[in-house]
Amino acid sequence: MPKRSIAKRYARALFELTHGKEKSEGILEEMLVWQSAFEESPKVYATLVHPEIPVTDKEGLVASVKGDETLTSFMKLLVGSGRLYLFDSIIDEFRDMLFEAQSRVLATVTTAVPLSSDTWKEYRLELKRITGKKIDLRNEVEPEVIGGVRLQIGDSVIDETLANRLEEMKKLMTGNSAGRN
Repeated sequence: MPKRSIAKRYARALFELTHGKEKSEGILEEMLVWQSAFEESPKVYATLVHPEIPVTDKEGLVASVKGDETLTSFMKLLVGSGRLYLFDSIIDEFRDMLFEAQSRVLATVTTAVPLSSDTWKEYRLELKRITGKKIDLRNEVEPEVIGGVRLQIGDSVIDETLANRLEEMKKLMTGNSAGRN
């Protein structure tokens, strides 16, 4: 079974456990804290996935972290079943389910420099008008885009960056020059 569909099953189970109790937003925030901890301390993640460390020790480590009881049980389940590698995908799926239930959508605007607050607000308002949903807007800064903007909403991407246009021109010129020989 593909990784994404497995992650979706786990996310759906956690969402169904928490959504009726209005806990989903807090669970998502706590999952993001775990994700950050794994990124900042790769040894913690490595310990939790190490095959030679007893599952009871791993579950004890998870239980020692103060947090929501449901999420703690869920994390112990992932660790015990050897499915912690799905965690990032589970977060993505869980967020999608939560946002869908709340008529929210995550949009990411990638630019070479940070958006001004006025431009950020304009993007958010225009995207809300287009989608009819509340927009959670993120601005990712990647100097290598040179200029322009790349917008991602879900699986849809509109890339109007200068770097992308230059790459397209390069392909076009390379393709045309090859045909002249």
